[in-house]
Amino acid sequence: MAETRDTKPLFYKTEHGYQKPIVNVERLKEMVHKDLKKFADEYLDGDLEGGEQYLVAVTLLERYFGFKWIEKHILDEPPNGFFGRGVADEINDGIVMRKVINLAEFLINLAPQKNIDTILHMIASGEIESNYAELEVAKFLMTRNVSFHFVTPTVKGESFDLLIDAPFASQVCADTKCKLEAGEFSAKGILHSLKQATKRNLPKDRPGTIFLKIPQEWQSSSSIWAETQDVCREFLKQHLRLVSITIFASHMLPVGDFLRFWFTGVEITSHIHRFNTNLNWKFFDGGSPQNSTPASWITLEDILKYQPTD
Repeated sequence: MAETRDTKPLFYKTEHGYQKPIVNVERLKEMVHKDLKKFADEYLDGDLEGGEQYLVAVTLLERYFGFKWIEKHILDEPPNGFFGRGVADEINDGIVMRKVINLAEFLINLAPQKNIDTILHMIASGEIESNYAELEVAKFLMTRNVSFHFVTPTVKGESFDLLIDAPFASQVCADTKCKLEAGEFSAKGILHSLKQATKRNLPKDRPGTIFLKIPQEWQSSSSIWAETQDVCREFLKQHLRLVSITIFASHMLPVGDFLRFWFTGVEITSHIHRFNTNLNWKFFDGGSPQNSTPASWITLEDILKYQPTD
């Protein structure tokens, strides 16, 4: 997969000499639509298994972030990186492939969102896992038809991630925190993340919420899952600027011959916040946010099935 003039993105140099691609959302949308026919023509006769979707995903990410990014973060398989395989086996290979496919689909579907440029710059610089989690939250909200836009970080108290139009209330400032997959569980670590979101990122005078992503192994452990919820519930009691905390995990597990992929979590709401308690501030109707695909979501399988017209 050689880097060519067509695949190499434009770059700018930072003060430290690091190079990042110039993120142009219109260029991304044009690229997706222009390449749709090519992808479909080339892979239309395939059986639509994950391998073909993965190839399309890598091709799209290469054209956007450049071959050097692909080489460093995917092809070299860093053991501790977000796309690292750890022990090289069929299950881990499938998990990495699914993550790569998801990232490509995030780019395709979330490109029109306001201020997504900041997230894409961070991913381009190698900060993948935490920003991937933020894109997962965006998809979560789209499944419930909740409108939002990304926020460009500015000063302390105004550096949250998303501004959400709550379904039955006013706008809510949301910050996403991600406990890394390679990390070990610590109740103090959970508490530290919640404090960082509240003290540094969320404003004091507007409703706030936190989306906390945890590794799937933590949620699969009944004791860790219960302790995580306890920490969050206690934190809500002490911070009246918060209307809720949503804890979620991304699960990828083999089921028979297939790799099953889904989200699950819990939305914990506050009843003692300083805002209008007569309003419904729930994004997920108080239930568990489960994995589903928005009606408008374009999957790579859709691209492979696409029948181009002349």
